[in-house]
Amino acid sequence: MKLTQYYTLIVCVITISCSGVQNSTTDESKYQKNASFSLIYKIKPEGYIRKLFLKVKVPYSIKDRQWVKSMAFSTQPDSVVLKNDLNYAYFHFDSVDEAFKLKIDCEITIYQQIKEIDTSQLAAAYTPENLSAEKYIESDCPEIQDLAAGLKQANNVETVMKTYSYVKEKLTYYTDYGPDTVGARRALKKGYGDCSEYCDLFVALLRANHIPAKSIHGYTMEMTTTGKHTWAEVFLPKNGWVMMDPTTSHGHVTNEDNTYTIAQRNKYIIMSQQRHDPAISKNSDYYIHYQKGSWDSKVNIHESYNSYLHS
Repeated sequence: MKLTQYYTLIVCVITISCSGVQNSTTDESKYQKNASFSLIYKIKPEGYIRKLFLKVKVPYSIKDRQWVKSMAFSTQPDSVVLKNDLNYAYFHFDSVDEAFKLKIDCEITIYQQIKEIDTSQLAAAYTPENLSAEKYIESDCPEIQDLAAGLKQANNVETVMKTYSYVKEKLTYYTDYGPDTVGARRALKKGYGDCSEYCDLFVALLRANHIPAKSIHGYTMEMTTTGKHTWAEVFLPKNGWVMMDPTTSHGHVTNEDNTYTIAQRNKYIIMSQQRHDPAISKNSDYYIHYQKGSWDSKVNIHESYNSYLHS
């Protein structure tokens, strides 16, 4: 069976079977898109603030995924620190008594390329971080374990595709159930969720079958619109980490004679390769702390973002 990987300038189509993936072209430009991406924070104090500390998550370069070519700050940070797949810019402001805006402008090249790997990379994927249960990804709970056993197929590729189809069919996309993340177990029980729940259930089921998988947080772009999103990456022995998006209307998989074709748009900006960051809530990419000038002082912060996906 011949395996190929097809690309257009925007839509990436990856053909996978048990024996791996091959690229159908050597033209590197077919695998990438350039994007202008901005994070905007409007900070409005009520009363006098002695000191304000702000930690903001920012994108970073990741091999075969994205290259952050430049990053410009309207106010220079004290530092930018990349640690444990999280990249933060740290700011502090003294004597804050009026509103101001912080803007971070990035130029990013986004890649969608899968390459064959050698066996030396296997050990780095089969680690507790990619296989164990964690908050929101309850791969060790009995309901998840029993379901995963029923989805297990003859090999990892078929198990991944079977699980992917199950999650897309099982869950209904619904965002109005409340602001809190519910995790894989409750998403399975309730049968609905947003992108976080789709991803949590998908990753939990794969980990329960001892297939390395991880949750990715970032943004998706459609030419001039941007939205926060969560998707997954799955480790396949011949191809390494493969991006898959089980949320309704994003990824699309077809199967013909046990050859699976994954179609995904080249529109994903990665902010984090971790599911849970205790310092950051589900709906924000920042952490703020401040010292009040009086008992009733407080700070309001509005987070927004925009982008342009170059043709």
